[in-house]
Amino acid sequence: MEVQTHLYTVNAPDTLDLAERARVAINGLTGGLDPELHFMPFHGTNFYANPAYMNHEGGHKISWTGDELWGKQVEALIKMRIMSGSQQNIEVDAKTLAGMASCLEDDGIWYAKVADVDGDKTVDAPDHAPLLAQARVMRALMIQHEVDGEARWLDMVRSMVGGLQRVACYREGYAYYPVHGLGGTLCMPRSGWPNSDEPQGVSLHATFLEAQKNASPGYWHDSASHTVFAYGTIVRTICQWYKMTGDEKAFEFASKLVRFILKERNWKPEAKPKAVVAAGHAQFEGHVHANCWGFLGLLDYADITNNDRIKAFVR
Repeated sequence: MEVQTHLYTVNAPDTLDLAERARVAINGLTGGLDPELHFMPFHGTNFYANPAYMNHEGGHKISWTGDELWGKQVEALIKMRIMSGSQQNIEVDAKTLAGMASCLEDDGIWYAKVADVDGDKTVDAPDHAPLLAQARVMRALMIQHEVDGEARWLDMVRSMVGGLQRVACYREGYAYYPVHGLGGTLCMPRSGWPNSDEPQGVSLHATFLEAQKNASPGYWHDSASHTVFAYGTIVRTICQWYKMTGDEKAFEFASKLVRFILKERNWKPEAKPKAVVAAGHAQFEGHVHANCWGFLGLLDYADITNNDRIKAFVR
């Protein structure tokens, strides 16, 4: 059927060719890498300058290594290659993979070196470990292993699984990571956690308004959205690891994170019917993307354990 719009004529329906979309995506995924910083992805682009420019600024910091988007982009790049067969800029794939892997240290933690943004200049800041980003790096390495079969990628992931377990705090029946207002999502100082405070699942909306009054960027870290996002991403990664290796110890750790995610404090919407228990019906407040990543982690866990209650919670 021919459809006339006010701008052009098209034939509808038009078929969305996913392989072609993947080919186009490779142009962006490989064109947005920085050859001066181990082919790390740029974090953002400033279109309000002339000329526009790409930068490494995110979360009020400049990343020199260990950008929190690195694992996400490498995972996407591997999948887009498989989908499309495109060889465009193929020489950068191994370089960005190697650059990403180089941020992993012997303690099983993936570190970022950063600087604080202070007005129009940067000042030195302590290294930190973006643990959510570490989980995304692990996903990329597992997928790379599926592509090339190299055992070194699994060796790295095994070390990182151990690192995530080692730096967690444990209570009876559950595990968590302390609150620390550093960097992006779930970041630990290189020196370790300064306290063992549990995330309280505070309202993202309320703390955002408070932070605006105080000109502070720290509203995100103690919110329910932060917890559900970060822990759900780690759970999803460990579920993938468990399916590949059968690592029971790692999966039990994921179970402890799931128990923390499902705590009532993390499921309090801004408004709810009085007769409904929000925590029993997955009612949430805050960042939709963050909560959806948490749901994906819960769903992967429920699929492995055949847990009908959690399946219903996600549904």
